[in-house]
Amino acid sequence: MKRDEQRVHRAHTAPCQEPCARSCTGPSVPEEAVDPLPVALGLDQMDDYRQQFRDMRRQCGGREAVEHWSGTLLDGWLSWIAYEEGRERPSLDDASWVAHLIVGINEVLSIRDALILTLLTGYGTGEGKAEGQVMTRRMLVDIAAQPHSSEHARVMSDTLNRVFHTPQSPQAQSRCRRGLVLLKAICASVPEECRVQALAMIAYISWWLGEAGARAHALKALELDERCTLAAIVICALEQNIHPNGFRS
Repeated sequence: MKRDEQRVHRAHTAPCQEPCARSCTGPSVPEEAVDPLPVALGLDQMDDYRQQFRDMRRQCGGREAVEHWSGTLLDGWLSWIAYEEGRERPSLDDASWVAHLIVGINEVLSIRDALILTLLTGYGTGEGKAEGQVMTRRMLVDIAAQPHSSEHARVMSDTLNRVFHTPQSPQAQSRCRRGLVLLKAICASVPEECRVQALAMIAYISWWLGEAGARAHALKALELDERCTLAAIVICALEQNIHPNGFRS
């Protein structure tokens, strides 16, 4: 079991080899009734943004392009997950921002991983520091752009290990639920073909919170793309009754 838990810690970088990861096909699951964002993007628009990102990576180099792309989407993301209950939510009605996020997490998995870290740990000198975390915006961009550097790999591993074994704080739970609300709204605003990694993020965070929707969203991601490793690992964790913080159902 210890080895299985370590595999879940490394869910973003190591594919799960358990039988459940290879055979977790199943019937379609119904989408939850979620209000979409006040923007809607068609498949042609998403293809244009995807090509724009690929052209940027080819012309500028992968690291510089990812730094620019992730920097563009991080500010809106961080403002959303950090807003306080009872206050007006940040407005995310910019179609370009939604497209940057979806293209970013689908094209470069380290961008997805950086966003997951913001939900699990907080960031900056405010909420994150109060929870004993040291994640900063600069670190998040660096992790997205240079995921294979030894320093960033260590930060990622240490952070996931810590949050896996640390009881969830009320701040972290609220932050993760804000992230889920946003990701579900984004999924409702983009073509189904573009939702794979957003669904995998929803599955992972739902699993981390112990919420029932984890399996359904993981299966939906795998229905759209059977190569989605993160969704497969969520299924593995659920099948083997592995949960964060030592919890077993």
